Amino acid sequence: MDVHIGRVETQVTATDPKLLNDPRFLARIVRMVKEELAREELEQSRREHDRNPGRAETRR
Repeated sequence: MDVHIGRVETQVTATDPKLLNDPRFLARIVRMVKEELAREELEQSRREHDRNPGRAETRR
């Protein structure tokens, strides 16, 4: 199942409110989220392969 997330909202409490206006800081958060999503996708792919090894091989 493909999932596309167009927008995510959350409430953040920061000890340094100026940090939330720093584009580098926000880019770092985005990068970390993307890395975690990629890890989850890889894990899901591995689970799918374990459940259906023959079918997963034909997709490569």
